[in-house]
Amino acid sequence: MSMDAIARGLANKAQTAIANGNLPYALSTGFSTGTVGRKLQETPSARDFGAKGDGKLLSNGAMTAGSATLTVSLSGFSGFTAADVGKAITVPGAGTAGAALVSTIATVVSSNSVTLAASAVTTVTGQQVTFGTNDTAALQALLDYVTVNRRQAFLPDGIYCVTSTLNVQARPGWGLSGNGPECSIIVQMADNVPLLDLGGVAASLLHTYLLEDFKLSYAALQPSANTNASCMVFSTMAFWGSLRRIYFERGFDGIKVRSGIGGPWGQNWDDFRFMQTLSGSAMDWTGATNGVPNNRWGRMVVEMNNMAKPAFNQVRGYNWSIESIEMLGSVGPNSGGGTGQQLFNLQSGSTVDINCLKLETLNYTGTHAFTSSALIYAPSGAVRIRQLFFGGTQSVFNTTNALTIFGGAVRDFQVEYFYTTLSQAPVNVTVSGASSGRVVIGNLDDANGVGVIPMTNIGSSVGANMVTYARNAVRRLSDDIGNADYTLATNGGPTVIVAQTALTLPRSVEIMADTNYLFNGYTVTVLSRGAVNGTNTLTIKAGGITKATISSDNYAVELTWRRNPTAHSGWVITRQGAA
Repeated sequence: MSMDAIARGLANKAQTAIANGNLPYALSTGFSTGTVGRKLQETPSARDFGAKGDGKLLSNGAMTAGSATLTVSLSGFSGFTAADVGKAITVPGAGTAGAALVSTIATVVSSNSVTLAASAVTTVTGQQVTFGTNDTAALQALLDYVTVNRRQAFLPDGIYCVTSTLNVQARPGWGLSGNGPECSIIVQMADNVPLLDLGGVAASLLHTYLLEDFKLSYAALQPSANTNASCMVFSTMAFWGSLRRIYFERGFDGIKVRSGIGGPWGQNWDDFRFMQTLSGSAMDWTGATNGVPNNRWGRMVVEMNNMAKPAFNQVRGYNWSIESIEMLGSVGPNSGGGTGQQLFNLQSGSTVDINCLKLETLNYTGTHAFTSSALIYAPSGAVRIRQLFFGGTQSVFNTTNALTIFGGAVRDFQVEYFYTTLSQAPVNVTVSGASSGRVVIGNLDDANGVGVIPMTNIGSSVGANMVTYARNAVRRLSDDIGNADYTLATNGGPTVIVAQTALTLPRSVEIMADTNYLFNGYTVTVLSRGAVNGTNTLTIKAGGITKATISSDNYAVELTWRRNPTAHSGWVITRQGAA
């Protein structure tokens, strides 16, 4: 472990102890003494503003409609005490029409039972119940203080319960740091309201801020109808901000950008986890304006199990890079009646470089209603991916309708290496939209790494005019094919086929005739250097159909394929003559 990591850990522990008043030097006077304790107290803590962070998650909560009595399991819970009276509490599903019941504890009946200030409307059992001191006012006061005074605040270990949106003033030079997303947790007790609103109070400009090491959650799972339940909302254009090690769970959207404002730019975001309990998307920037340049995103994990929208919906930006995105569990139903959701729906004109993109434990079946039925939709955009991986032992990729990997009238789309362990069906990498632009696939390998992946129906798709396999576009010389017939492998091979051994019989060279593997501009040259003699000719065929015959030695025929639903008809002689 590095000295920096040790120092950080000791400082975090000391900050927590000081905030709780557990160290002798926390009460010391005389700042000039320069003790570690006094120095650490220069960082304001949520506890300094009265926040308790004493929230608890209880299991097996049960209530009966018309009754205010709640019973819970004592598993992992020491029991209710008189000190819990007045604390905020949320019972999922016990409210009107199955909404959450948000109330306070009125009386303690026993260690595992309390009476709430409101009665249940719906009978529930087996619910996860959240209760604790209502820290809304304390955390709001902390945020007001650090934004106005340009300070960095500390959020000690604990579960902080809030019952309304925390509004952050649009000001520069402030921050909030927790002890890690599994330790410092802010829980929204109310349904269908944002948790943290950045720029929700207009004041100045929101920039040079830091948020790190905490989790944003909801007491009750927010259904896809609760579209206002965003863990984090940007209500003004933010720039030069850093967000690190933050988890988003149980809400609708993880991060929401309000329509009509400039999207976050110049951001450094890293180590995000969008958890499977989100019901909308990881990020939704619908309606975001301006160019949105210079964002840098590090590692992100997106668990798509219950998302009703694209994971990254209407995100925009240019001069934008992403280090690594791991997308898991795209298995939920979509609006077309099938399963699986779109990964990216980028706003028009976006440009982004992605180092690694992995999709695992996926289930794309049936029909898909998302835009262009494309996993990555980038109209007029430019996207470059260094590694693209589809896999997982539980993954399924059977589609009733064609499902494209890249969709939209893209300007430029490049994948250096595309690897899949999926063997249920060919992967469709056709491109919908305009017949201009460029799509370059560097190398596509199946589960065994032995060949390229077929492109389904490429011969009848406009995408065939745009897609290039870099692997099969580079000139590669074959070995001498010898005194025998020769067949070019279905998944490609050498592009210059050389016959150097004298033929004793007429021979043939069979080139590809499967539109699943072909693309506009794929060129094959057949050359005789000492092979053809007399009646021992060399015939070039595609799908058994003769395309050309070499009748004399030192002669070459070049054939180039262009889009045609009948594969062999797409081969055109573009050059022939003496070699």
